[in-house]
Amino acid sequence: MVLMIVATQTSDHCTQHTVYALVETLDIALIWSSSLSTLATGALLTTLTHWGLIRFYWIMLKEVLTLLSIALGMVGLHTWLLYALTATSAQEVGMAQNALLVTNQQKQFAGIAFQLIALALMAGISVFKPWGQLRRPSKASAMRPAS
Repeated sequence: MVLMIVATQTSDHCTQHTVYALVETLDIALIWSSSLSTLATGALLTTLTHWGLIRFYWIMLKEVLTLLSIALGMVGLHTWLLYALTATSAQEVGMAQNALLVTNQQKQFAGIAFQLIALALMAGISVFKPWGQLRRPSKASAMRPAS
């Protein structure tokens, strides 16, 4: 987030391009691997422990938020980052005024904000574990014929 702020606040196109190149390197080297590791760890913890993948509402919400955040990062944010990297390498000093680049930067900030909110929600959900367990029909009601 800090690097994205630096990229949007500077008028030097070389600095912008360098920052976007650094963000791309960090994105692929650190963020993708840690995101996929988080997904794998969560899947293992829920399938190999008593929590289960679909036994609790709060776990299902965390799964959905994790998948949305990863998909947004790998598809949306990465695509927007590549656009910014290309735009800053191809244009001159006045390119900060380019409406498409500004719109692209706004999409990046919105995506990052969503991911930060989702992360905070997931942390809170992990602590408070709201909503309880899914209701499963009892064996007696399952054996009873439907009327």
